[in-house]
Amino acid sequence: MPRVKLVSEAEADPKAKAVFEKIKEAYGTKGVPALYRAMANHPDYLESTWDRMQAVMAPSEKLDSRTKEIIALAVSAVAGCQYCTTAHTRALKGMGFQDRDIVELLGVVSLWSDITRFATSAGVG
Repeated sequence: MPRVKLVSEAEADPKAKAVFEKIKEAYGTKGVPALYRAMANHPDYLESTWDRMQAVMAPSEKLDSRTKEIIALAVSAVAGCQYCTTAHTRALKGMGFQDRDIVELLGVVSLWSDITRFATSAGVG
C-alpha cells in the first residue's frame, strides 16, 4: 500500500499533467506508473526527476540504453526495491533479455554484493 497519495491524472495540477503526458508517450502506455503518480504530490519534484531521468538514461557514446537498464536493475536489486526491480526487469525483457539472462545478471549482482560485504567486514575493502 502506498505511503503517499497516488495522484490521478484527473486531479493532477497542470505541471504534473504535462509530465504525465511525456511519461505516457515515452513508455507507450495509457496510464501513468505509480512511481510518478506518487511524485506528482510535488509537481516540481516530478518534473525535475523526469527531466533528470531522460538525461541520464539517454544512450551515450559509451553507454547504450541496454547497459543503462542493466545498471538500473542491478542497483534496484541491491537496494531491495521490488517496484524498481520489476520495472527494470520488464524493460530488459522488452530489449530481448530472457529469464536466463535476468537470472545471470542477478547472479552477478548477488555475488558482488556478498563479496563487497565480506571485503568490508574483513577490513580489506
